[in-house]
Amino acid sequence: MSFTKTEFIPKKTAITAGFLNSLQDTLIQVESDVSDKVSRGELIEELAKRGQLAPEFANNVAECTDTAKLYVLPDGYIYAYMTKTGPLFTNRLTRAVDTDGAPYNGGLGYVDGKSFYSVVNNVESAKPYSDCVADSADNILTGLIPYGQENTIRVSGFTGDLTSFDYLVFFDGNLNTVIQTGRLANYVNNYGQTYADESAFGDTVKTFTLDRTVLATKTSYWASSLANANYVALSSNHINPDKLVITFDEEIAYGTSSGWMNTGHAFVPADYEERIIPLEESTADHESRIGALEMYGADSVTTGEVPAYIKAECDNVIARIIDKQGNRSFNLIALSDFHYYNYGDSQKSLIRACKAISYLQSRMHFDAVATLGDNVPCGEGTAAEVENAHRWMKLVNEALGLTEAAGVRQFRTPGNHDRVGGNTADGSTPLFMPDNAIYSYISGYSRDCVMGDVPGGYGCCDFAGYKLRVILLNTAECEGRGRFSDYSGYHISTKQYRWLIDTLDLSGKADGADWQILLLSHHRADDWQEPVDGDESNYILPHILHAYVTGGSYEAVRAEDGETVACDFGGKNTAKLIGQIHGHHHNYKTGRLHLGMADIAGSAETEIIAVGTPTTQPGADNPDNDGNTYAGTLGTAAETAFCVYCIDLDEHVIHAIHYGAGLDREIRY
Repeated sequence: MSFTKTEFIPKKTAITAGFLNSLQDTLIQVESDVSDKVSRGELIEELAKRGQLAPEFANNVAECTDTAKLYVLPDGYIYAYMTKTGPLFTNRLTRAVDTDGAPYNGGLGYVDGKSFYSVVNNVESAKPYSDCVADSADNILTGLIPYGQENTIRVSGFTGDLTSFDYLVFFDGNLNTVIQTGRLANYVNNYGQTYADESAFGDTVKTFTLDRTVLATKTSYWASSLANANYVALSSNHINPDKLVITFDEEIAYGTSSGWMNTGHAFVPADYEERIIPLEESTADHESRIGALEMYGADSVTTGEVPAYIKAECDNVIARIIDKQGNRSFNLIALSDFHYYNYGDSQKSLIRACKAISYLQSRMHFDAVATLGDNVPCGEGTAAEVENAHRWMKLVNEALGLTEAAGVRQFRTPGNHDRVGGNTADGSTPLFMPDNAIYSYISGYSRDCVMGDVPGGYGCCDFAGYKLRVILLNTAECEGRGRFSDYSGYHISTKQYRWLIDTLDLSGKADGADWQILLLSHHRADDWQEPVDGDESNYILPHILHAYVTGGSYEAVRAEDGETVACDFGGKNTAKLIGQIHGHHHNYKTGRLHLGMADIAGSAETEIIAVGTPTTQPGADNPDNDGNTYAGTLGTAAETAFCVYCIDLDEHVIHAIHYGAGLDREIRY
């Protein structure tokens, strides 16, 4: 099977000055969309003003000694000594994240209608973040802003006096509160903190300032508690979001400043195309690998080091697998919902999980490795998010390369977050990760599948020795339909439904009655989706599966395209349907599929098993059916989570054996 690789090239990058100066340094970045004439014209004009024949080269700003000249620094851009008017601060709001580490509210940093009011007031410490947030009209709530023990925190944008709705709450690395209350008025009235006018934006708003040095003189309890804080979040009912600024150890100001500044123009050599373009791909790869090595050392794809605690946990998993092996057991490793972004715990957890899988494969044979979607955390498709998604998808695949082994099949299916944007059913908000990119980054790695459509990303793979057919569904097949928010990204085309109906039918095989069928996908079949005739107890996919297991028939007309989906499995349901293994829900739950949305009245339950796969994200709850949660901690045997599904095809039992934080399950089908 062959497929086309789609590369993404960032719009704005640069080349190193060292390479241009000495012709010996390596290229760090490449300007991929530069107008040679415009750049040269502006450069020549500026050089003429400064009486300079050519820009000079410097290793850092300290070497830029003549304010009348232009310099090229190691990032490849031209710098000039200039004066600018604008904000003179770094707003930490833009760094706010959700509990899964994804940019908060698509990168906006706050949401409307949420608050800490009354939920955190006068409660015990170590209260989970999820228990602190409540719906509260006319309030805003920021995401979790990483906090590095800075002394001073300033929050600006208040439009009046402090009220009982204004909170600043601190959380530890496990997202539990570290103080009893965070009411700003209490800080000001009792602990020496300030609340004063701030005119940095041209009109007056008020700024709250928390100074830990002052706080320590008032209460040793709060001062010592803040030493355990890793995140801070704000809720308020009278703040202007357009003026909301949060800084750490930094004054809030707006005005004029002078200094060496990036002109925004890359310095381009005369033989740019001849020397630079052939180096683009190899340079990007080297930079990525070097960056990973410098940042994480052993937590890098390019090093073979596997920590001892990972090996010990893997050995424990192998012992449990061997204990469950039957005469005909199919062993599938499944991991899901990485929500990968290129820093912090998200990257570490995925790389460590992949190293664990590589080590497992060095100790015993597995039949397949499946990834079940939501590779990246993206949402509604800002330009920055689109660029990040392409870069992160490549890094995810670099990590997943550790899970590839001879004789082991790879199954990869996309999730709603992988689509990166679009929130209207009619497609008026476009998708930024179309089918061809999804196929290149995800579905195309299912190389052993017979694809039902390229680049649709759904297919099947037969294991003749096991008499097992694995069907890989694409439940985020929504190019042109803008489905990220609408139905949580769940969409299956009429073409895929018809392919599935044909693929379930193994009656043409002489030994078809001896075969079994396993479904893999991101969404659970009865997740929220386009209902038939607006009736959410009537979803197409679970009805098709129910018709199969009962040998019945089903027909539906899709409202959005008028197409008919029909099946009749009378005499055609010879193979046994094992059930569905899925992601999306970040849990260890198991249950029966419903014919429509599972939690609404009138949605009938079927006999078809659905098995949830946990997220690899450390710190995620991953609850089970009894409400128990299993949050991982980096650096321990329970740092992340994935499952080995040891399926006893003779006894009709799925032994779901967990790696890391979780529990083992036994599901009969």
